[in-house]
Amino acid sequence: MELEGFSASLQGSSIVVMVEKEEEAWIPWEFLSDGMTILICGKEILSHRIVRDSYSWNIVWTPTTSRDWSMIATILKATAGPLTLVLDLGGPIPPFAFTEFLETRSSLTKLQIAKKGTLGAFGTPRAVIWSSGIPLTTRMEFLRSVHCKETEAAVVAAVTAATDSNVQVMACDQGGGWKLYWIRPGDSWSLVKELGKMAKCSLRTGMQLLEF
Repeated sequence: MELEGFSASLQGSSIVVMVEKEEEAWIPWEFLSDGMTILICGKEILSHRIVRDSYSWNIVWTPTTSRDWSMIATILKATAGPLTLVLDLGGPIPPFAFTEFLETRSSLTKLQIAKKGTLGAFGTPRAVIWSSGIPLTTRMEFLRSVHCKETEAAVVAAVTAATDSNVQVMACDQGGGWKLYWIRPGDSWSLVKELGKMAKCSLRTGMQLLEF
């Protein structure tokens, strides 16, 4: 099976990067616009913290109360320009009122680093990227849930070809239905040095706290 390399923008989308191990976590920066970045983490200390420590973030937040989520929403509403909100492994699942609010922010990219069983913290994603170790059953379970027409044999062939080429398989809906692509994490990791410079962000004055 021949896979097409993914080349479209993911800005303003809901994305899941599903990994088997934390050290496989990464963010497809090359398909996102520059802008403010917010990382949501959990309270527990994980062994590697690849996502938190490998990139420069405008804000790193560990929400534990509804007021914390209200503060994040207030910042999102008051920020001009593109935004990327990332939920790290171990991060708390956002409350429904918060995810509902996110749907009103068209320039906001929502990205979840996930393991099996935690998919969809921001609702049904537009794109899912699987690390090579994710089982076929997990991939097929998602593809069937979104009515992707790819057969199991085609997915097996795509995964084999991607593994042999040191790339990962991605499923994305670009408006004409779900389709499989290949994507190379190394291309995004090469942008890390450029992303080391903190993004400039603009906040309105006179912000009013959004209550959930």
